[in-house]
Amino acid sequence: MNFDSHVVFGYYPSAQDDSHSWLEICDGNGHVIEEKILYDDPLSAVFIEYYQYFLGVGEKPVSDLDFNSRVVTTISQAKRKCGLLTPEAALSDDNLAYSMANMG
Repeated sequence: MNFDSHVVFGYYPSAQDDSHSWLEICDGNGHVIEEKILYDDPLSAVFIEYYQYFLGVGEKPVSDLDFNSRVVTTISQAKRKCGLLTPEAALSDDNLAYSMANMG
């Protein structure tokens, strides 16, 4: 992201065994001012949230079935617009969300 006097770079985990994201803040000339390494493990976080919810010690997680089916639909639409998912291979958004919600 470019700001008036700074540039911020974000690097996401690159493999399934990598649970860290990096954040670099640079001045306008590209010199690193600050670098942060952030713990980033969403799968573990969602399990912890759901276990706490079902134990009655946490709030209902935002990431419920409806939320996740909307995420899958959005990703499918983005892939289709980028040409990564051809219309012939793509399910309709409703069918895709239904299929993902009823897997298993």
